[in-house]
Amino acid sequence: YEDVFDAIDGLSGEERTKKLVSLAEEEGGELSLYTSMTSDVEDAVAEAFGDAYDIDVSVYRSASETVLQRLVQEADADFHGSDIVETNGPELFSLSSEEVLVPYESEFTQDLVEGSTYDDWVADRFNKFVISYNTDKVSEGDRPASWEDLADPQWDGQLAMELEDIDWYKTLWEYWVEEDGKSEEEADQLFADIAQGAIFVKGHTVMGDLLAAGEYSVAASNYSYLVQNIVDKGAPVAWEPPAEPVISRPNGVGLVEGAPHPATAVLFMDWILSEGQELFLDFNLDPARADIATAPQANEIFVDLESLNEEMDEWSTRYEELVDLGEVAED
Repeated sequence: YEDVFDAIDGLSGEERTKKLVSLAEEEGGELSLYTSMTSDVEDAVAEAFGDAYDIDVSVYRSASETVLQRLVQEADADFHGSDIVETNGPELFSLSSEEVLVPYESEFTQDLVEGSTYDDWVADRFNKFVISYNTDKVSEGDRPASWEDLADPQWDGQLAMELEDIDWYKTLWEYWVEEDGKSEEEADQLFADIAQGAIFVKGHTVMGDLLAAGEYSVAASNYSYLVQNIVDKGAPVAWEPPAEPVISRPNGVGLVEGAPHPATAVLFMDWILSEGQELFLDFNLDPARADIATAPQANEIFVDLESLNEEMDEWSTRYEELVDLGEVAED
């Protein structure tokens, strides 16, 4: 990477791109991408980038935890199978801690929303936690308009929560206590009231499908893009206007240390953070580029990945205690 960065030092815009394209050709016109993107998004991203620069993109796709494990194992074995990784923020934070990633700088980071840049990786999209509801079962006037509304006993037996939304829980709890003026006891009681009578479901996609089918009236914390995908298919589901604050967790992209094709990896980073951002809109994903970000006027807070990583055991235990107050849905 040092040679690549030296070669593009001082270049920007089209000059930078042309130089990177030339270097990518010298590397053989190949890119190895490790990702946890869904298959439809991954296919579209690989095809669009490949077509734009005549690059042969090979993809390893798996769950974010598996992508993390594979990259760490390859680094420990001094095996370099990946040029670039695109996955969830918590896993990228772990990869950075394991010194698997290489710092990236370019003009394109200036066009991203606040909370997009980290030491060794950059957010290219966000998972935004929102309240959603079935419009056949809940009128717009009766919908939960705030996170606190979820604690209303009227939702007992009708509220779905995700089984592992620890990041959402921690972020909202800390917001209530540190920014909203609630005491710790008040925040604990609100979450207890939400969890009591709730049904905990494994997986955001499953939770959205069950909501659309009318199994539940309200889903506490699904991703806005998944909900919008369901809405676009004609399901009786809504989520806008979003309850505030909107809680955002970054997904991002990082350069992998020891990449076989470093210039091509940098070219991909530049592309995915600029024109490639518009591709995410086709899948209702929430791009990091400020001019096309969703819900731009909403009050937005970000998951603190560093403290989440450091305090995961504590918050996992606390969330498990909430799960025990409700009911876990059968697979």
